[in-house]
Amino acid sequence: MSENCAFQYYLQDGTCICDKAKITLDEAKQLFNTYYAGMVQKAKRGIEFEAAVWINGNSRTDYGETLIHVSNPEVMSTHNGPVLFETTKTYFRPFN
Repeated sequence: MSENCAFQYYLQDGTCICDKAKITLDEAKQLFNTYYAGMVQKAKRGIEFEAAVWINGNSRTDYGETLIHVSNPEVMSTHNGPVLFETTKTYFRPFN
């Protein structure tokens, strides 16, 4: 399996929780899963953070494509436990 993925998890104040590059997709997914419960707790307490899984990167500085990007999500309770979600707002302006 190619080591062309990355996982990043930072608090909005710049504190690095985890930043791993040149890892496999399975490793990146495992890191996301490892930190998921902590992300849920931070979101519940209003602590701002960003986390991302990058795929198809060519180097440590070329992250490639975004598989998942979570930025300051909210938490929703489900029958399978809490899940993170983001509300996307679309703004429309008049035509010129």
